[in-house]
Amino acid sequence: MTKISLTALYHINRYILGIMTLMLTCSVDALAKNNCNSNASSINPYIATNSGIGGTGGPQLEMGGVGGTGNTEGGIGGTGIEAKDGGIGGTGIIGIITGFASICVNDVEIHYDASTPVSVDGQPFTIHDLAVGQVIAARAVGAGHEFTARNIAVFHAAVGPISDLDPGTGELYVLAQTVQVRQSQDQDNFSRLKAGDWVQISGHRLAGNVIIASRIDSISPLEEARIKGHVTRVDANGFEVNGTRIINHDLPINIMQGMEVLVVGRWDGAYLEAQYVQTEPTRQSIGDVEHVIMEGYIHALNDEEFNLNGHMVTLDSNAQIEGNARGDLKQDQLLQLSGRLDADQRIVAEHIELKKEFPVQFHESDHTGQTDSDGEDKKHHAENELEIKSTDESESSPAAVIVM
Repeated sequence: MTKISLTALYHINRYILGIMTLMLTCSVDALAKNNCNSNASSINPYIATNSGIGGTGGPQLEMGGVGGTGNTEGGIGGTGIEAKDGGIGGTGIIGIITGFASICVNDVEIHYDASTPVSVDGQPFTIHDLAVGQVIAARAVGAGHEFTARNIAVFHAAVGPISDLDPGTGELYVLAQTVQVRQSQDQDNFSRLKAGDWVQISGHRLAGNVIIASRIDSISPLEEARIKGHVTRVDANGFEVNGTRIINHDLPINIMQGMEVLVVGRWDGAYLEAQYVQTEPTRQSIGDVEHVIMEGYIHALNDEEFNLNGHMVTLDSNAQIEGNARGDLKQDQLLQLSGRLDADQRIVAEHIELKKEFPVQFHESDHTGQTDSDGEDKKHHAENELEIKSTDESESSPAAVIVM
């Protein structure tokens, strides 16, 4: 009888232990769930509850001094530029906002609050100005798929008037930059754009300097245009940024080929007369981080390294590559990587995921007026913000979001 009782007790204990293990596993899975792959919204919650992103779906820039015109030592990708932030540590996250769980960028969730510093093209803004499709650079702390932002910087590839466009090819031209709209299922929004309209372009560049748009905001004309990119040529009278001519009169800066710059100035239809230049804006935004999570297109590569959006990346032999084989890395391949910065501040890739572009469904906002002081129009815009959907969120890259 005693043996039977002990045996029964043994099985009961094993049964209870199994249930507890299952409950613990389910709890851990729930806690580890990536909200960016399941519960992300296309609407910035701060717009719906308070003042929003302006009347056109993006912050309209008041042109002021950009600053940051000097260059010193250190820097990301071997650029020789030191960040303004003297602190060391954390993770630099560079990519496109794909949704709001907090902020979803590169399949990671970045938490923020009303006090998180936000800038747009070098000028202070607020978290209300964040929107799906924007390219950001954030300094954050955390691990895995969850981080907390210390600061967030939004950068547009170009802000200026459309000189020409071709709805048939999905191309438009802004500040002598070719902008391509890919994977859009609705061409009506694109067709409503016309030469002379001012737009803010968000997106990454291909190797040939073409900008693959992730967001296009129609804005009111501004006194000054701006462009962010890499210096492709330098001469006695100025320089070029991804092929766009910049006339540089008496600005106290030392521009070098390959340097990333943000230039603000007057566009005359042929060149941009620089009023302000910020060197290495991305680097200055994320500071002296130890790790990076970034996405973009491969501009050039060899067996040991590749250029990702102007940043040199060492291809370590131990780097893990998902979605394809190492030998299939090629120019203009869209990818996401996580890695560390070595002693020379060069990026060493530890994990690489090849990404595919999928068609994106978007809905045009019917809001085209200016915002008023109580934010009602901004809230109305938020309710009509674009809803982004993809066939495979884990691999998708947002195509163009056009806000009219």
